[in-house]
Amino acid sequence: MTSVLRFKYLFTTIFIGIGFFLWLSYPRVHEFTGASFGTYYKVIVVSSKFSINSSKLSNRIQSRLEELDSLFSTYRSDSELMRLNNAPIEQNIQLNSEVVSLLKVSQKWHVLMGGVWDPTIVPVSQSFGFTSSITPNNYQIGFQHLKVIDNNTVNKNKNISIDLSSIAKGYAVDQLFKLISQYKVKGSYIDIGGEIRTSGHRPDSRPWGIGIQSPVNGRDLFQVIYVNDISIATSGNYINFKNHNQQKVGHILNPVSKTLINHNLLSVSVIADECAIADALATGLFVMGVAQAEAWLSKNYFPVMLVFEENNQLKTKYFNNFDHYLQN
Repeated sequence: MTSVLRFKYLFTTIFIGIGFFLWLSYPRVHEFTGASFGTYYKVIVVSSKFSINSSKLSNRIQSRLEELDSLFSTYRSDSELMRLNNAPIEQNIQLNSEVVSLLKVSQKWHVLMGGVWDPTIVPVSQSFGFTSSITPNNYQIGFQHLKVIDNNTVNKNKNISIDLSSIAKGYAVDQLFKLISQYKVKGSYIDIGGEIRTSGHRPDSRPWGIGIQSPVNGRDLFQVIYVNDISIATSGNYINFKNHNQQKVGHILNPVSKTLINHNLLSVSVIADECAIADALATGLFVMGVAQAEAWLSKNYFPVMLVFEENNQLKTKYFNNFDHYLQN
C-alpha cells in the first residue's frame, strides 16, 4: 500500500511539475503604446512568463525613444541635429556619435539613389508650407555639403538644414529591436508611424501579418503581407499633404528638380533587413516614379511593391519576390 501511495504522490508531483513548466513557458503577450517622433508607437513582445518585467521594459522603451528624439528632432531647438543645423558654416561641430553614424549611413544612400533622397530638402518643404524652423532663402540644398570628419565631428561648407525624419523613425525601430533582443523573446512587432520590424512569430506561432494601407482610401487595407524577421516601410503622398495655392501638395518633394512630385506613383513599400534602410529607400523610390524605380530595382535587390494609377485604375508591380510575402 505504501509503495502504491508513493507512486501516486510521485506521479502527481511529476504531473504538477510538467503543468507548472508548461505554464511558465506558455507565451505571454506584452503590448506597449505611446507617442514619439510626432506619431504613435506600438510594440508587441511575445515571451515566456518571467522573461520580461513589463513595467521595466515599458520604461526602457520610453527612455530610449526620448533619447532618440533628443538626438534627431527638428522640433526641439536643443536636439543634436538642430545644433548642427544652427551651427555656422566651415566650423567643426562635435555631435553625439550616434547622430554622426546615421549621417554617414544617410550619405551612403543619398549617393546610391542618385540624390533623389536628400535630407537637406528642408527649404523646398518650407516653401510649400510644411513645418520647418528655417527661412528658405537662407539655405541651400545638397547633402554633399556635409563632411564627416570622424566619428564625432562634422563640418558643413554651405548653409544647409538637415531633416532625417525619412530615416530616423526606421532607425528608432531598429534601436527598439536591439533593446528587445536583449531579452529572451519568442517574437516581437515594432511599429513607429508605420515603419515596422518583426522578429520570431506571433503567440500562435504564425507569421506576423502587416497591413499596407490603401493609397486612395486610408480606411482600407490594400494588401497584407505575412512575415518573420524583416523590416518594412511604406511611403507616399496620400497621408501628409497640404493645399498650397489651391493645389494639393504632398510632403515628399523632389530634391533634384526642387519642386513637386509629378508622376502616377502612389505608394512604395520596401522590405529590408533594417528598418532605417527600408525607410529611406521607400522615400527615394517614391521620388523616382515607376520607370526610374524599376530601373534602379533591376540593379539593387530589395523586395518592393509599387502602387500606381494608370488609365484611372490602380495597378501594382512587384519586384524581387515581394509577392512571396503575400502568401500566409
